[in-house]
Amino acid sequence: VSHVDHNEHSVQVMVSEHGLADLRAKTPKQRAKLIIEKCAHPKYRSQLLDYFNHAQKVSFAQHTPHDLKTALSWHVRLQETGSMLEGDTTTKTATRITKKDTDRAAKKLDETSVK
Repeated sequence: VSHVDHNEHSVQVMVSEHGLADLRAKTPKQRAKLIIEKCAHPKYRSQLLDYFNHAQKVSFAQHTPHDLKTALSWHVRLQETGSMLEGDTTTKTATRITKKDTDRAAKKLDETSVK
């Protein structure tokens, strides 16, 4: 089988280099909090918990709370600074991802897919 779809509820355990989260019989909110606490990199846990709490407040009691503008701002921050962490001053300018880098990577991908 080359591809199998499954829903979020079929994932029962998540394991990372930082821990194990047993997700059985958990609601989406419980699962999110447990994954952050047990599996996320320690540098990101505080920021992820802040986002999780914020999303619950602004998403009006949705089953799976989220705030797309805030979530996507992490990716914008990565492109602009080279890090998703707020206030990360350790990232060097030389490692920042620029539009030129993105365009170059897209061009290389296009070239390799043509062959």
